Amino acid sequence: MKRPPEQPLPPYGVLIEDAREEAGLSRREAARRADISDSWWRYVAAGWQNGPLTGTADTVAAMAHAVGVAPDDLEEEGMRPDAAEALRKILARERSAEADALPGTEDETLRQIAEFTSFPLKVRRAVINLARTMEQNMNGEETA
Repeated sequence: MKRPPEQPLPPYGVLIEDAREEAGLSRREAARRADISDSWWRYVAAGWQNGPLTGTADTVAAMAHAVGVAPDDLEEEGMRPDAAEALRKILARERSAEADALPGTEDETLRQIAEFTSFPLKVRRAVINLARTMEQNMNGEETA
Protein backbone atom coordinates (compact mmCIF):
# COMPACT_ATOMS: atom_id res chain seq x y z
CA MET A 1 0.00 0.00 0.00
CA LYS A 2 1.54 3.30 -1.08
CA ARG A 3 1.46 6.30 1.20
CA PRO A 4 -1.32 8.67 0.15
CA PRO A 5 0.27 11.82 -1.32
CA GLU A 6 -1.80 14.06 0.96
CA GLN A 7 -0.51 12.27 4.07
CA PRO A 8 2.14 14.52 5.68
CA LEU A 9 4.98 13.29 7.86
CA PRO A 10 4.04 13.02 11.53
CA PRO A 11 5.20 16.05 13.58
CA TYR A 12 7.91 14.05 15.36
CA GLY A 13 9.14 12.80 11.96
CA VAL A 14 9.46 16.37 10.70
CA LEU A 15 11.29 17.39 13.89
CA ILE A 16 13.73 14.48 13.71
CA GLU A 17 14.37 14.79 9.99
CA ASP A 18 14.94 18.56 10.27
CA ALA A 19 17.40 17.98 13.14
CA ARG A 20 19.16 15.27 11.13
CA GLU A 21 19.58 17.61 8.17
CA GLU A 22 20.76 20.46 10.43
CA ALA A 23 23.34 18.11 11.95
CA GLY A 24 24.56 17.27 8.44
CA LEU A 25 23.93 13.56 8.93
CA SER A 26 22.86 11.11 6.28
CA ARG A 27 19.95 8.85 7.17
CA ARG A 28 22.35 5.93 7.21
CA GLU A 29 24.68 7.63 9.74
CA ALA A 30 21.77 8.83 11.90
CA ALA A 31 20.29 5.32 11.88
CA ARG A 32 23.66 3.85 12.82
CA ARG A 33 23.87 6.24 15.77
CA ALA A 34 20.34 5.24 16.81
CA ASP A 35 21.25 1.55 16.41
CA ILE A 36 18.50 0.88 13.86
CA SER A 37 18.53 0.11 10.14
CA ASP A 38 18.34 3.03 7.74
CA SER A 39 15.16 1.59 6.22
CA TRP A 40 13.53 1.43 9.67
CA TRP A 41 14.65 5.04 10.24
CA ARG A 42 12.82 6.07 7.06
CA TYR A 43 9.66 4.17 8.01
CA VAL A 44 9.46 5.54 11.56
CA ALA A 45 10.26 9.12 10.52
CA ALA A 46 7.65 8.92 7.77
CA GLY A 47 5.08 7.23 10.00
CA TRP A 48 4.37 4.81 7.18
CA GLN A 49 5.28 1.26 6.11
CA ASN A 50 2.59 -0.35 3.97
CA GLY A 51 0.18 1.55 6.18
CA PRO A 52 0.33 3.90 9.15
CA LEU A 53 3.24 3.14 11.49
CA THR A 54 4.17 4.56 14.86
CA GLY A 55 7.61 3.67 16.15
CA THR A 56 7.96 2.66 19.78
CA ALA A 57 8.83 5.35 22.30
CA ASP A 58 12.31 3.84 22.66
CA THR A 59 12.91 3.87 18.90
CA VAL A 60 11.75 7.48 18.48
CA ALA A 61 13.84 8.48 21.52
CA ALA A 62 16.94 6.79 20.07
CA MET A 63 16.36 8.58 16.77
CA ALA A 64 15.90 11.93 18.53
CA HIS A 65 19.03 11.35 20.60
CA ALA A 66 21.06 10.48 17.51
CA VAL A 67 20.34 13.89 15.97
CA GLY A 68 20.29 16.04 19.12
CA VAL A 69 16.57 16.63 19.63
CA ALA A 70 15.77 17.68 23.22
CA PRO A 71 13.11 15.87 25.26
CA ASP A 72 11.07 19.07 25.63
CA ASP A 73 10.77 19.31 21.84
CA LEU A 74 9.19 15.84 21.76
CA GLU A 75 6.59 16.92 24.31
CA GLU A 76 5.12 19.74 22.26
CA GLU A 77 1.56 19.29 21.09
CA GLY A 78 1.23 16.61 18.44
CA MET A 79 4.61 15.15 19.27
CA ARG A 80 5.56 12.11 21.35
CA PRO A 81 5.57 12.68 25.13
CA ASP A 82 6.23 8.94 25.59
CA ALA A 83 9.39 9.26 23.51
CA ALA A 84 10.37 12.41 25.46
CA GLU A 85 10.29 10.38 28.66
CA ALA A 86 12.32 7.58 27.06
CA LEU A 87 14.85 10.18 25.83
CA ARG A 88 15.15 11.62 29.35
CA LYS A 89 16.03 8.14 30.59
CA ILE A 90 18.72 7.78 27.90
CA LEU A 91 20.20 11.14 28.86
CA ALA A 92 20.05 10.32 32.58
CA ARG A 93 21.94 7.06 31.99
CA GLU A 94 24.58 8.97 30.05
CA ARG A 95 24.92 11.60 32.78
CA SER A 96 25.24 8.86 35.37
CA ALA A 97 27.94 7.11 33.36
CA GLU A 98 29.77 10.40 32.89
CA ALA A 99 29.54 11.16 36.61
CA ASP A 100 30.90 7.69 37.39
CA ALA A 101 33.80 8.44 35.05
CA LEU A 102 34.79 11.39 37.26
CA PRO A 103 35.01 10.00 40.81
CA GLY A 104 35.29 12.61 43.55
CA THR A 105 33.98 15.42 41.37
CA GLU A 106 32.08 18.20 43.10
CA ASP A 107 28.29 18.48 42.67
CA GLU A 108 28.60 21.81 40.80
CA THR A 109 30.88 20.20 38.25
CA LEU A 110 28.39 17.36 37.78
CA ARG A 111 25.64 19.93 37.16
CA GLN A 112 27.84 21.57 34.53
CA ILE A 113 28.48 18.20 32.92
CA ALA A 114 24.73 17.55 32.87
CA GLU A 115 24.35 20.69 30.74
CA PHE A 116 26.41 18.96 28.05
CA THR A 117 23.51 16.67 27.15
CA SER A 118 22.72 18.83 24.15
CA PHE A 119 26.23 18.16 22.83
CA PRO A 120 27.02 15.02 20.85
CA LEU A 121 28.29 12.11 22.93
CA LYS A 122 31.67 12.35 21.20
CA VAL A 123 32.12 15.93 22.47
CA ARG A 124 31.08 15.01 26.01
CA ARG A 125 33.56 12.12 26.04
CA ALA A 126 36.34 14.43 24.82
CA VAL A 127 35.60 16.87 27.64
CA ILE A 128 35.69 14.05 30.20
CA ASN A 129 39.02 12.81 28.81
CA LEU A 130 40.39 16.36 28.98
CA ALA A 131 39.23 16.68 32.59
CA ARG A 132 40.95 13.40 33.47
CA THR A 133 44.18 14.56 31.83
CA MET A 134 44.03 17.88 33.67
CA GLU A 135 43.41 16.13 36.98
CA GLN A 136 46.34 13.78 36.35
CA ASN A 137 48.59 16.73 35.49
CA MET A 138 47.55 18.56 38.64
CA ASN A 139 48.32 15.46 40.69
CA GLY A 140 51.70 15.04 38.98
CA GLU A 141 50.71 11.75 37.36
CA GLU A 142 51.99 10.56 34.00
CA THR A 143 49.45 10.67 31.18
CA ALA A 144 49.17 7.88 28.68
